[in-house]
Amino acid sequence: MTRSKGRSGRPWRRARARTLAESQVCAWCGHNIDMSIEWPDPMSASVDHDTPLSKGGDPLARHNLKPFHLVCNQIKGNRTAPPPAPTSRDW
Repeated sequence: MTRSKGRSGRPWRRARARTLAESQVCAWCGHNIDMSIEWPDPMSASVDHDTPLSKGGDPLARHNLKPFHLVCNQIKGNRTAPPPAPTSRDW
């Protein structure tokens, strides 16, 4: 088995392109992703698996792919994203 586990080839490139076309806001930090910045710059675009592949996540499922900055993806690692913090009161 290859180390990339489904993150290479045409299906992955299409899924990655679709994910980044749908949104250019990092799902981790909430800042815009500048699509003109190229890899390996820390602020370049990356696609994260919401449920990590190491924990059984589907590598190509649309619901499992989120846009991230490369550095945010590296910080997150193979953890699942934390749930949003509850608001302190209703506004």
